[in-house]
Amino acid sequence: MVLMASDIQNRITSRPNIYFEVSTNEILNINSLKELIDDLNAKALTNVATFCTRYMKKVEVLGQNYEKMLAEQLANLSAKVSDAGA
Repeated sequence: MVLMASDIQNRITSRPNIYFEVSTNEILNINSLKELIDDLNAKALTNVATFCTRYMKKVEVLGQNYEKMLAEQLANLSAKVSDAGA
């Protein structure tokens, strides 16, 4: 899990075209990701579980439209990238 979280952190900080998802970024952002990595390294599993629970509750609140919204955001990003390349 530490490697996955570190990989996410590396991708976000090294690539300007990768972003945290807008609807959940108050829970999952660069600062919270750093804290999650620290908690994983320290084996503070209670903190990791709390983070995961908060994130999943947010996704549940967003409801079934969340996947549709993510697909739209990806389509918009793809359109921007293809327009920039043209």
